[in-house]
Amino acid sequence: MKKALYDLAYGFRNAKPWKKIDEEELYAVALPDGRIGYCSLMGRNGEHMALAVYVGEEGFSSYRTLMNYNTGRAMSDVNPVELLTQDCIQCSIEARDQLSPEELEEIRAYCKASGIPFRAPFPQFTRYYPYCVPWHIAEQSDWQIITAALRITNRLEECLKSSRKEEMGLRAIAVNLEGEFYIDSFGRHMRLFPSPQRAQQKEAVTIPLYAMEKEGLCVSRIPLPPYRAPAVQSPDHLDEIAIAKLRRLKQRDVFECEIMRLPEPVAGEPPYVPAILLSVNADTGFILPPVVSENARYDPGEMLKEYIHCLLTEGVYPRQIMVRTDETAALLKPFCDLAHIGFSVCRELDVLDEAAAAMWERKSRDSEIEQVISMLDQMSVEEMRQIPQSMLEKLLQTKEILPVRIVGKIRKALKK
Repeated sequence: MKKALYDLAYGFRNAKPWKKIDEEELYAVALPDGRIGYCSLMGRNGEHMALAVYVGEEGFSSYRTLMNYNTGRAMSDVNPVELLTQDCIQCSIEARDQLSPEELEEIRAYCKASGIPFRAPFPQFTRYYPYCVPWHIAEQSDWQIITAALRITNRLEECLKSSRKEEMGLRAIAVNLEGEFYIDSFGRHMRLFPSPQRAQQKEAVTIPLYAMEKEGLCVSRIPLPPYRAPAVQSPDHLDEIAIAKLRRLKQRDVFECEIMRLPEPVAGEPPYVPAILLSVNADTGFILPPVVSENARYDPGEMLKEYIHCLLTEGVYPRQIMVRTDETAALLKPFCDLAHIGFSVCRELDVLDEAAAAMWERKSRDSEIEQVISMLDQMSVEEMRQIPQSMLEKLLQTKEILPVRIVGKIRKALKK
């Protein structure tokens, strides 16, 4: 299977279909298991040449989410975690340094067996899971999906040598959470959405669906699936014994709570961005120890269990809990009802937002300190002596946060 897949991937690399098909000219492919893969070709501007396949309504909803984040916003205003929402499979064309040694070895073996020069750029296959770092493909079904999409995309590129894009049904489409609409060439190249007036036109939007048949590429048209928000989950059980213990405490104070994501991934296979439940005293700003998930998809029952345990450990029995999101409400409302805690939904949670910002800033600062410590740890005393003396003296002023071994090396370096 891998040889056939690399044949297709090298055909994709050499044909460069992204030079003919714009990213907004979405199309669909019929998959072997009966599902539909929604495809976007990237690379028109020479950056990240790739075929992305979003499977079914759930996968395409993640594409809608990504487009919603990107529309009308500068990248500096986008939280990097927001970009980790994709649920898709990609074949991209990458420089050598973007591939792992294992990937390079596999390609080297293919090139040797096929008589192809082992020369960059190389095809790379990647699985994107929501709230995870892009990872290698592990599931057989995902290999089958990208194989089918590459085969049809390569055939489509062949067809475009003798047919116009319009004849193949390709048309630029703007997509967001609310819906989709056709865009003209000016809007496409300027990366603009049409005006609200144009969006209100009841023009049915469809995209081409391609399927491979004996006589060639079969083309029909289908609508895009609507956006489906991720399902919110409530705990499947409540620890009534723990809640009874909590109710023996004195009830006081209002807490602002929300499930959010850490700003950086943690180790895992794949590395993932954990969900955390942050809970802050609205009067004092006191932050309870956050409850952190152990996987990209958290178990609401376990998260609530840990939160109740945290309340008991800290001796806190809230008088009221305020939340902002449906996700947090689904987690905490059943608990509040059983524990006789007041519950309300508010648009603004200023104290919680300030606490979260302070936590992320502190985490970023701690990360920078860890990088400095790692760098100093790898340096010899002689190498440290190449650092200006004034900088070494400033480092020594922070000796409380430096390991003893590094403080010793800095002092030796100052004794030239």
